[in-house]
Amino acid sequence: RPFFTRDPTQLKGEKLQAKLVKSTKGLGFTIVGGDDSEEEFLQIKSVVPNGPAWLDGKLKTGDVLVYVNGTCVLGFTHHDMVTMFQGIGPGEVVSLDVCRGYPLPFDPDDPNTEIVTTVAVTSPEQGEWANELERQRSTSADADTANSMPDLWRGQPQEERINNQNRPGSADLLMSEHKLENGI
Repeated sequence: RPFFTRDPTQLKGEKLQAKLVKSTKGLGFTIVGGDDSEEEFLQIKSVVPNGPAWLDGKLKTGDVLVYVNGTCVLGFTHHDMVTMFQGIGPGEVVSLDVCRGYPLPFDPDDPNTEIVTTVAVTSPEQGEWANELERQRSTSADADTANSMPDLWRGQPQEERINNQNRPGSADLLMSEHKLENGI
């Protein structure tokens, strides 16, 4: 079970402060954690390109939210935090104190990871921004779309492609460990 505390003085790691002006599209980051069933940190899952947090440049994936406008949020649920952020109006300055040095409980770049509790920090009427974020996140099967990553696979020599076809993904690795545990 990962370390958790409600006492900010118990946190180890780099302490940082960011002051963001909330835009009509939110603060420009997503959060994860604050599960109702167990105490865990609220952490930044991603920083949205060109949003207030991204333009400020201080916040990074994994940063633990400690204080929001002077209120200690250690122990807040995910819902509590989203409600607090929604109560802040566009144009208002939001002071965030974070602690860097605690890993996320998952790999944010692993496409096999699905986190149900991630919510963009935005208010209900900003559905357009949330839809755009979702659109950016969704991956297209068509590798030739304008927004996709270049298809590095096609650039490999034929022989290399054949040799790499059996390269296991993270799900395969987890399954092979599971098989070993069960003696299969």
